Amino acid sequence: MIVPFSVVTLLMAAYALAAPSSGLVRRTCGLGPSYIDILNVTAPNQPSSTYTQFTLTRDGNPVSNTQIVAMTFDLIPPSATGCRLQITIPQLTQPNQIAWGSATQAEFWTTDPWYPNTPPTWNNLPAKREMVATFGFPTYVTNSVFQTNLASNVCTDPMSYLILLSNWQTQAGGVDFYNSLGGKQGLEVLGFEMIFDC
Repeated sequence: MIVPFSVVTLLMAAYALAAPSSGLVRRTCGLGPSYIDILNVTAPNQPSSTYTQFTLTRDGNPVSNTQIVAMTFDLIPPSATGCRLQITIPQLTQPNQIAWGSATQAEFWTTDPWYPNTPPTWNNLPAKREMVATFGFPTYVTNSVFQTNLASNVCTDPMSYLILLSNWQTQAGGVDFYNSLGGKQGLEVLGFEMIFDC
């Protein structure tokens, strides 16, 4: 069969347009948490959704978790790939600046997605899927900025997590800080961000 020249030319042009260019550069983008919901044992049916405050507490007799966090990231673009939950901790200039006590190791669990219009509560936790990271929040002075990816996964919208202090810790402790992505005068980058290729 003989294919007319014009059809071959069109097919070749279409293939050339569809083929990725070696000159394209992937960009990295980031989003802060849409909501940080502090779940408190003393207010088990009341959500405490914030944009910025991150608080975990383990205390009492016997010691147990009394405040845990549900955190969600929404508005992740459909074209996003390679989502990474990242934490940044600036240089800490004094002890107990963001964490105190002996119980400062947190577990990070992926959960079923949730949206700000239906926030979780202590008595209505999001369903846990899998533990993806543990992280020990420093109680000591540090000399430099620390940044690491806690977890990576296929991007979905939203991406939701449950964070709590590990149950093996038998002493009291806690974590408390203002989650800031920086960009405002006087604010250092501190806390969580969803990083992805865009």
